Amino acid sequence: VAILTMFTLITLYSTIIPISLYVSIE
Repeated sequence: VAILTMFTLITLYSTIIPISLYVSIE
């Protein structure tokens, strides 16, 4: 379960961080 949670968090961060960076650049 912990591994699945880590994988989910990493996936969310990998998706959210580039989007927030793109928005801040725009």
